[in-house]
Amino acid sequence: MALQTLSTLSNLLFRDYDKPIRDQVFSKTVALTHLQKNIGVSFKNNTFYIKTRSTGHSGVYHDDGAAGADLNTGQPTHDEPSVPVRYAFGSHQVTHSTLKGINGSPAGIVDAAEELAESVKVSMRKSLNRQFYQRGGTEANNAIVATVNGASTGTTVTVDLDGGETTGPGLGTWFLYEGSLIDVGTDAQHGAATDDQVTVSTVDTSTTITINASTTIADADHIKFRKIETVPNPRRQKP
Repeated sequence: MALQTLSTLSNLLFRDYDKPIRDQVFSKTVALTHLQKNIGVSFKNNTFYIKTRSTGHSGVYHDDGAAGADLNTGQPTHDEPSVPVRYAFGSHQVTHSTLKGINGSPAGIVDAAEELAESVKVSMRKSLNRQFYQRGGTEANNAIVATVNGASTGTTVTVDLDGGETTGPGLGTWFLYEGSLIDVGTDAQHGAATDDQVTVSTVDTSTTITINASTTIADADHIKFRKIETVPNPRRQKP
């Protein structure tokens, strides 16, 4: 094996980033760092309402500043977008075989629990970044994380990479991982909850996955992460 020298590592050693860029490069949830907490946000009826400035200020322009010239005045426009409240959950369990392998060691149990908790944090951060950067939303909008390439019946699903469909993004298997709960179908099927609900068994390549059950799917079907339907809050139910 060749030894590493300073010359082979020079690109890394000499590289630095301006602070605004560096803060984003090493940020775990990039968009979240730019959101101010509790600024113009109200919460009513299980919905967040966010006061936003929806356009720039219309009074900004450039002129020669001639004497006696009047300045054009302007103002920004405002909007109140809303989003339903959602809870993010991460669940796991320490299996019996793991406990047997630990053989009663308290430190081993702590290590196993910490590893599971850290995995939840990493996956949740990835999910947040995906949603912040316009891969969240409604079934008919931008919640699509992959687009089926070619009709099939079985457990192997091929998806588009780098475009190829006018009806959805070509994201490949970038957002999919083993154990992902996904829905496969058209926008209408997603909305009516008649889509195919399956689990990703393995991510085989950048364009193929294996699912847990044989399923008939059509070309250009959309794949999105499964959404748990809203259930009544038991604390608000009347006796």
